[in-house]
Amino acid sequence: MGVLELTRPTQRETDDWIPAVQETDALLVWGGSPLYLCHWMRQSGLADLLPSLRPETVYVGTSGGAMVATPDFGGATYDESEPLAGSDKALGLVDFSVFPHLDRRGWHSG
Repeated sequence: MGVLELTRPTQRETDDWIPAVQETDALLVWGGSPLYLCHWMRQSGLADLLPSLRPETVYVGTSGGAMVATPDFGGATYDESEPLAGSDKALGLVDFSVFPHLDRRGWHSG
């Protein structure tokens, strides 16, 4: 198991992580702000790398990590963040949208 921190400049500026990602069996993309995750996946180059991974590589998204894989965030996110790149476009790895935590008590749906 390895951990890839996309916002750490030293890790982003080198290509040391690319072979490890290309050889992995599964990517677990945890939650948080989907806009933040999507921004750093693009900035780091990971978003460009994902379509070229082996077909048997599994993408597992949890909460915001799942939302990042969709075509867009539906114009709203559960955390009311502003897009860092001025867009609500997600990575489009799948052709459907998800809204984790829908109707969860204490959360609003935007």
